[in-house]
Amino acid sequence: MLPRINIKTKVFLFVFLLLTLIGIAVIQILDEAKKHIFSDITTVGKGAIETAVNKEWLEKVEASVKLLALRLVQPMYNFDVSEVNNIAEIKMQDDEVIYIYVHDPEGRILSALFKGDGSKGAGMVGRTVKDAVAAKAISAEDITVQKLGDDIFEVSAPVTFGQKRLAVVRVGFADIEGDKIAAGAAARLNEDVAGVFETARERVLALSAALIIASLITILIFADRMTAPIIRLIHGAKKLAGGDFTHRVAASSKDEIGQLADAFNSMADNIRKEITGRNKMLQEMHDGLGGIITNINLLAEMAILGPDREAPDVRKTFDTIKELSKEGLSEIRYLMQTGDMQDVDWNTFAVYMRSFGVTLMESFGISLNMTVSLNGMDKEPANVFSHNIFWIYKEALVNLMRHSGAGNIEAVVQVDNEKFRLSIKGDGSGSVDKYETGIAVSRMKAGAADIKGELAISGDNGMRVYLEVPIAGISPAETDNIYREALPEHRGRPVGENILESEKKYRDIVENVNSIVLRWDANGNVVFMNRFALEFFGFTVEEITGRNVVGTIVPETESTGRDLIFMIRDICEHPERYANNMNENIRKDGTRVWISWTNKPVFAEDGRMIEILSIGNDVTERMRMYAVLRDSEEKFRVLSEKSLVGVYIIQDNVFKYVNSAAADIFGYNTDELINKKGPVHLTHPDDWNMHVGRDIKKRIDEGDVSAANYTFRGITKSGDVIEVEVYGKMINYNGLPAVMGTVLDIAERKLAEETLKEKIKIEADKRYLAEKEKIIRDIHDGIGGIATNITLLADIARNESSIEDIKKALATISELSKEAFSEMRTFMYSLDEGKADWHSLASDMRHLGGNMAEPSGILFNMETVLNDAQERPGSLLSLNLVRIYKEALTNVAKHASAKNIFVKLNVDGERLSLSIKDDGGGIKEGHGKGRGISNMKARAGDIGGKLTVTSDNGTCVMLEAPIP
Repeated sequence: MLPRINIKTKVFLFVFLLLTLIGIAVIQILDEAKKHIFSDITTVGKGAIETAVNKEWLEKVEASVKLLALRLVQPMYNFDVSEVNNIAEIKMQDDEVIYIYVHDPEGRILSALFKGDGSKGAGMVGRTVKDAVAAKAISAEDITVQKLGDDIFEVSAPVTFGQKRLAVVRVGFADIEGDKIAAGAAARLNEDVAGVFETARERVLALSAALIIASLITILIFADRMTAPIIRLIHGAKKLAGGDFTHRVAASSKDEIGQLADAFNSMADNIRKEITGRNKMLQEMHDGLGGIITNINLLAEMAILGPDREAPDVRKTFDTIKELSKEGLSEIRYLMQTGDMQDVDWNTFAVYMRSFGVTLMESFGISLNMTVSLNGMDKEPANVFSHNIFWIYKEALVNLMRHSGAGNIEAVVQVDNEKFRLSIKGDGSGSVDKYETGIAVSRMKAGAADIKGELAISGDNGMRVYLEVPIAGISPAETDNIYREALPEHRGRPVGENILESEKKYRDIVENVNSIVLRWDANGNVVFMNRFALEFFGFTVEEITGRNVVGTIVPETESTGRDLIFMIRDICEHPERYANNMNENIRKDGTRVWISWTNKPVFAEDGRMIEILSIGNDVTERMRMYAVLRDSEEKFRVLSEKSLVGVYIIQDNVFKYVNSAAADIFGYNTDELINKKGPVHLTHPDDWNMHVGRDIKKRIDEGDVSAANYTFRGITKSGDVIEVEVYGKMINYNGLPAVMGTVLDIAERKLAEETLKEKIKIEADKRYLAEKEKIIRDIHDGIGGIATNITLLADIARNESSIEDIKKALATISELSKEAFSEMRTFMYSLDEGKADWHSLASDMRHLGGNMAEPSGILFNMETVLNDAQERPGSLLSLNLVRIYKEALTNVAKHASAKNIFVKLNVDGERLSLSIKDDGGGIKEGHGKGRGISNMKARAGDIGGKLTVTSDNGTCVMLEAPIP
């Protein structure tokens, strides 16, 4: 089995092999090219050069003939033959021109000029040329090129003004000797190519060797640094996959890793911007919707009302259109109802009124309740009554809705043999004065008067309309006249009055709408711009009216490269193709902007298009946002494909996207996974059932937006089991929930972790053995020394004859026994790590200090500060700490003559400090040089700490040490 190769070695080998192969391939290509290219270069190069020369020459002469045709438009439009001759004579001065003909549309020669023979052309004026060359040129719609013999090309072009054909100009040119030029160029090319091949081969050899050496040296120097940005990138990917879009990956380099880090940072910014940008875009759509609806209405109205129509702001426009639309619906319903009301009885008539009123008011969100009382009628209502009453009823409902602010309307219909009574009352509080002075009320009153009725308006507790009409007061003869005069189509305002009001309304709309309103003729010249358009583009009416849109508000070429001159010409010829169009425009100051246009042609009665009405909205910011988003997406896509981290998107349990790194981990290529396999195919069955499948379901089906991070066993294409780690989070992809994240092959990391654990265990064992050795040495030096002293004293006492000396020896043995017992407790405590937490250690130190100070009549005080003291102290640390503590207390009891001892223990998680201070006489001369202080300092050094002893108003022993 091959050993595992790390990333650094892989990069080293890959770069070495790649550069070597590239150098060999380039040299081989150069040698092969040198063998084969010389045999073809003369023929191919000569033919290509000759073709290019001829093509360039033809394009040049075609352009010159187009220009000549444009110059002839004005004199031909004025039929100024003299000016035509002058322009043709100027063109004849070109060395390549042999002859020039100018024909009228019927083929008659208006001007004829020949190189070196002026009289020949003069004799041909007025004649009609009928040869095939002339006939083809005269009938052609565009520029035409014909070859006459081996050395003459004739180029012809129509002279047009708008759609009108004024003339045809034919120009004969002498052919250039393209083959001779090409042969010379090909010969020189052979010589140059030979030199280039030799130079290139030498340089490639030198450059390849230099690149290989430099690359290998660079990799050797910087190999260790290569993994650092990858680790940072992995950490950033984890944060990003976890949904933390505030985290930024440090991009310390400009290579692919640095670019990928920039892309991640940009993506996080763009996601936030995208939310803001998306809300802004929706707001623009909302604001523009009123303008679009307005524009649709303007197109229809302006086609009827003529060129000088203007109109209110966007909101008012929207409200006006809404009102007009609802009124139109009410009129449609009214006409449908009245069309059915022929020779109906009073009961049916009342049903029609109820149905119409309820339906109409519901469209305005108003409730209508109607009460009908029909008493003793012995005849049907005349049609004139039903039509007029119904019309007044409809007008009253509409005006109550407009002016009273009512939410509920009560209608009462009472009919007997004498009178018809109608009462309509709303619960609103509108202005009665405004209502009574309106044109609608005047028309309703006139309609009531036509059928000998009366109409009244009142405003008590809500607005009320009351109509009373006598049933028996009109003769049959009067009925016919009234019927003709009273029909709604005659009772409306005069046509002139309606048109004037509509004209004023839409004049206000056009002038105040927050959209560009532009009218331009079939030649592209501006006819009208509204106020918003003038301010937007920066022109005055005088500056823009009559000028062509190209060069003023439309640049000749778009920044995308599109030919806008052609586009404008095509709009004029085929406006139906550009009903909705978006293109780049230009302001007077040169600023380029993107406009979304709605275009509608306006036709004359004979079917000719006379102008185009265009409504535009500025979408520059939206286009910029789209461009930024596309650039960011493209950058992320490109860089993710080069990333060493696997990236995936899962939807419907299928991979919708994986990059190459993700596919490589499992031994696939991307085409084998995308839309074909899902995570279940790449996951060990036990791990899929245990948590992977449930985690994906939790995020997609249940909408869990929290980030996921876990490891599982993957299955490669070859069936091998690998350890992988994934990060994922729910996203919205193509409008549906999905999971996006990263996947890492952690086999190397797992191996590194196991190796690290083994090293930690070995180090721990070494530490344990070292601590054990120190403890054994302390036991030997401490308790062993005490036991030796006891043995010696016992031997001495046994041989003493004096009772007093024996008692002294026994007293000393007793003290040594107590000290030995205390040492044993200290050792046992330090070895019992299960018990030795900081709180219990501090408690024992407090108890020990009290016991040691009390026999000497010293007052003992202890303060403990244990911050973040979660870890247990090691046995070596606790043993040395207690040893130093006891030694310091012993020194105070024996030498200080103190009344008080102050002890403070401070543990903050990483360091500890212990101070023992007394109020005695301090260290006296001759003291302080014994083994006690040196032993304490030695023990402090064993645990990596430092011990200091000061004597100022007593003695203070201070220990500071790290906590391992």
